Amino acid sequence: MERHEKRDVARADPRPWPLVPRDLGKEDIPDQRLPRPYNIKASPVGAGGKLYIATEQGDVVVVRMGETYEVLATNTLTDQSFIATPAVAGGSLYLRSREALYCIRQ
Repeated sequence: MERHEKRDVARADPRPWPLVPRDLGKEDIPDQRLPRPYNIKASPVGAGGKLYIATEQGDVVVVRMGETYEVLATNTLTDQSFIATPAVAGGSLYLRSREALYCIRQ
């Protein structure tokens, strides 16, 4: 579980990625889901106010961390499958698929 400001990112099952308030006494936790159902084995990684979620379907979903849920991007690497947790180092995002290692930077 990753902590960001007043939110925890919890993975209850492979489909939804709810952003759960730390004050679990609240009744108004909104249902927040990724754009489609995914198989996810890798842990999400947070950097620069964004949460990167690598999926077995070859998508890397980028979600804004904070009070407001927003999917910023869905990046697809065709014919790839990610089961390793992405790594962030030196301003770069490293993704290891079953067949290749990718370095993504601005």
